[in-house]
Amino acid sequence: MDTAMLFDDKYEAMTEAEIADEFDILIKRMGLFKAVHAEVWGACVGVKTGKIRADRLLIPGPRLIDAGWKGGVAVVEFKKDSRQSTGRWIAQLLDYMRGVYDIGLGFKVVPGCGFLFPYKLAGGAEASVLAQNACGAISHEIYDFPGQDRTDHINFKMEGGTLLYYDFINDKIKKTRAQPMPGKKVGSR
Repeated sequence: MDTAMLFDDKYEAMTEAEIADEFDILIKRMGLFKAVHAEVWGACVGVKTGKIRADRLLIPGPRLIDAGWKGGVAVVEFKKDSRQSTGRWIAQLLDYMRGVYDIGLGFKVVPGCGFLFPYKLAGGAEASVLAQNACGAISHEIYDFPGQDRTDHINFKMEGGTLLYYDFINDKIKKTRAQPMPGKKVGSR
């Protein structure tokens, strides 16, 4: 089993389009991103060149920035099939990180961080590679245990810690931290 990424089982029966719709609902509920751009075309620059399409670009809003968000624009890639190797997805996300995207009216953006959704980061060499390239995973988790408070939160996570933890029940940002600098050694590698 791949140790870097764990597919979130609650999404197993969903299509990629349904996963995208669920993600959009979650992001809208958060209210922390001032703009969400869907299926944005851009150009990959650097080692590889050519046209690329990001599933989502998230532009942080003032509340998120005031809470300490240092990730800049986030690129998000949706992945459906839990049986495929995550290596392909990581390579694709890294290509998206090297993209320049046209968000309309002549505005172009370059992502500062990238995430796979719906996944949970579990550590290992692949998670370290993601973190060194300012990438990670997004998971939505609901816990409802008898005798305990119900939790409903979304987690933007990179190796070494959580970049953003948002509590839907209390409309509260519980944690933000500066993202690791690309190229910085993170973890045991």
